[in-house]
Amino acid sequence: MKPRILVTNDDGIFSEGIERLAAALSEVGDVYTVAPDQERSAAGHALTLDAPLRTKEIGERRWSVNGTPTDCVNWGVLHLLKDQRPSLLFSGINLGLNLGDDVTYSGTVSAAFEGALLGIPSVAVSQEIERGFTFDAAARFATRLARRLLGNTLPP
Repeated sequence: MKPRILVTNDDGIFSEGIERLAAALSEVGDVYTVAPDQERSAAGHALTLDAPLRTKEIGERRWSVNGTPTDCVNWGVLHLLKDQRPSLLFSGINLGLNLGDDVTYSGTVSAAFEGALLGIPSVAVSQEIERGFTFDAAARFATRLARRLLGNTLPP
């Protein structure tokens, strides 16, 4: 049985970065994408508490959520994949770097942090934006890292 990999981000379900990440990671396992229905950059580790969460299946193993990246991780792990939790969680590929103080505001980083809190090895991936950039290098790196993480147990 292939490992399950949950993919999310803060740029939204239709961002090029998440599509490239999910496609690359599909070489390693069964990818389930659960991401915000629209951009939620700088959402930090926020949860939606004042409105019901709505999900919409938009493709094979792809769901949008009308909430934050942290909401997406919780819904994906605790509801969608509760019968067999994901082996890994990847968040990104964020359109722009998450460095320094930015990590405290980043929904991409917070989604990975939430996965780690739920006991799932989790990675946030971001990439600098430059003229003519593509997501290729980050997607290739994520695939190599996923293979390594699946082969080695991380310390708690």
